[in-house]
Parts: sequence; structure tokens; C-alpha cells
Amino acid sequence: MKTHISIGKISKTHGLKGHFIIYGITHNHYQKIIIKDQDFPVEKITFHKNYGIIKLKAFQSIEDITPYLGEEAFIHREEISLRDNEYLISDLIGLPVYIQSPDKTLWGHITGVFEYGAQPCIRIKSIHEDKEIEYPFLDKFIINLDSSECILENNEFFD
Repeated sequence: MKTHISIGKISKTHGLKGHFIIYGITHNHYQKIIIKDQDFPVEKITFHKNYGIIKLKAFQSIEDITPYLGEEAFIHREEISLRDNEYLISDLIGLPVYIQSPDKTLWGHITGVFEYGAQPCIRIKSIHEDKEIEYPFLDKFIINLDSSECILENNEFFD
């Protein structure tokens, strides 16, 4: 399990006082952000449609943040609180996928998670043939999901 989680890249500055923008950020308030393996305490985060405007205590001017433009920003994993049946995509990638059967048949591994609007899907690469499928990531099809395996209902997706 990773100890740091990416929250995005520092895309541009905002104003003159050391604020910056990260697109795709979740609406969580973090205590520290990691950039170039350095921890920076967060002073303020403001959320907009699909981005966050972040002010770190260490950055007081546009000149302070400019060297970090384009850098990946991370948070410590323990700053994320997940509810029941909530998972980080990075934790799902690589999980073995078993098909519900008396002998719990290994079918493949999760290679991706995608949002298509109606429901999320997981992409599974078969271990038996050069084949990938996209499977609805819905509770009604998932028998068991934990940090070590994913067991799915046996249905027409696996024929």
C-alpha cells in the first residue's frame, strides 16, 4: 500500500501571494502537502468546480511557488478517511479477481477503474487469454472486495 497519494500537479499560480491551482483535487481539507519529498503545512484550501486553490504557509509570494509549477503534489495516506465500501483506485489496481464458484477461480487482475456516467467500471485483464473486459463496479455484482482480492458474481461478462 502506498504511503503517499497523488492529488494532482501544480498547474499554475493564482494571485501574487503564493496560491496555486491543482485540477481534479478531492474536496478534502489536508494538513500537509508533499512536493518534491518536502512536507508543507497547508494554510488554506478553497474549492471550485474541478480544482482547488491552495495556499501553503511556506509560500508568501508568486516567486516562492513558481519553481514548483508542473510538480506532482501528494498527501499522506492517513489524511484520507474512507467510508465503508469506499476505495482508493490505487489500492484496486493489481488486485486479483476471482469468479464466484466452488473452487474460487482466478480470472485476472484489475488494471483500471473508469467513470462513464451511469456507473463506474473496473477493467480486468484475463490471466488465461489476451483479453480485457470492463465490468460494472456495483455492489450487486461484487461478492467480496477487500485489500487482498475481489470476488465477482459469475455472469455473462466472463463467457
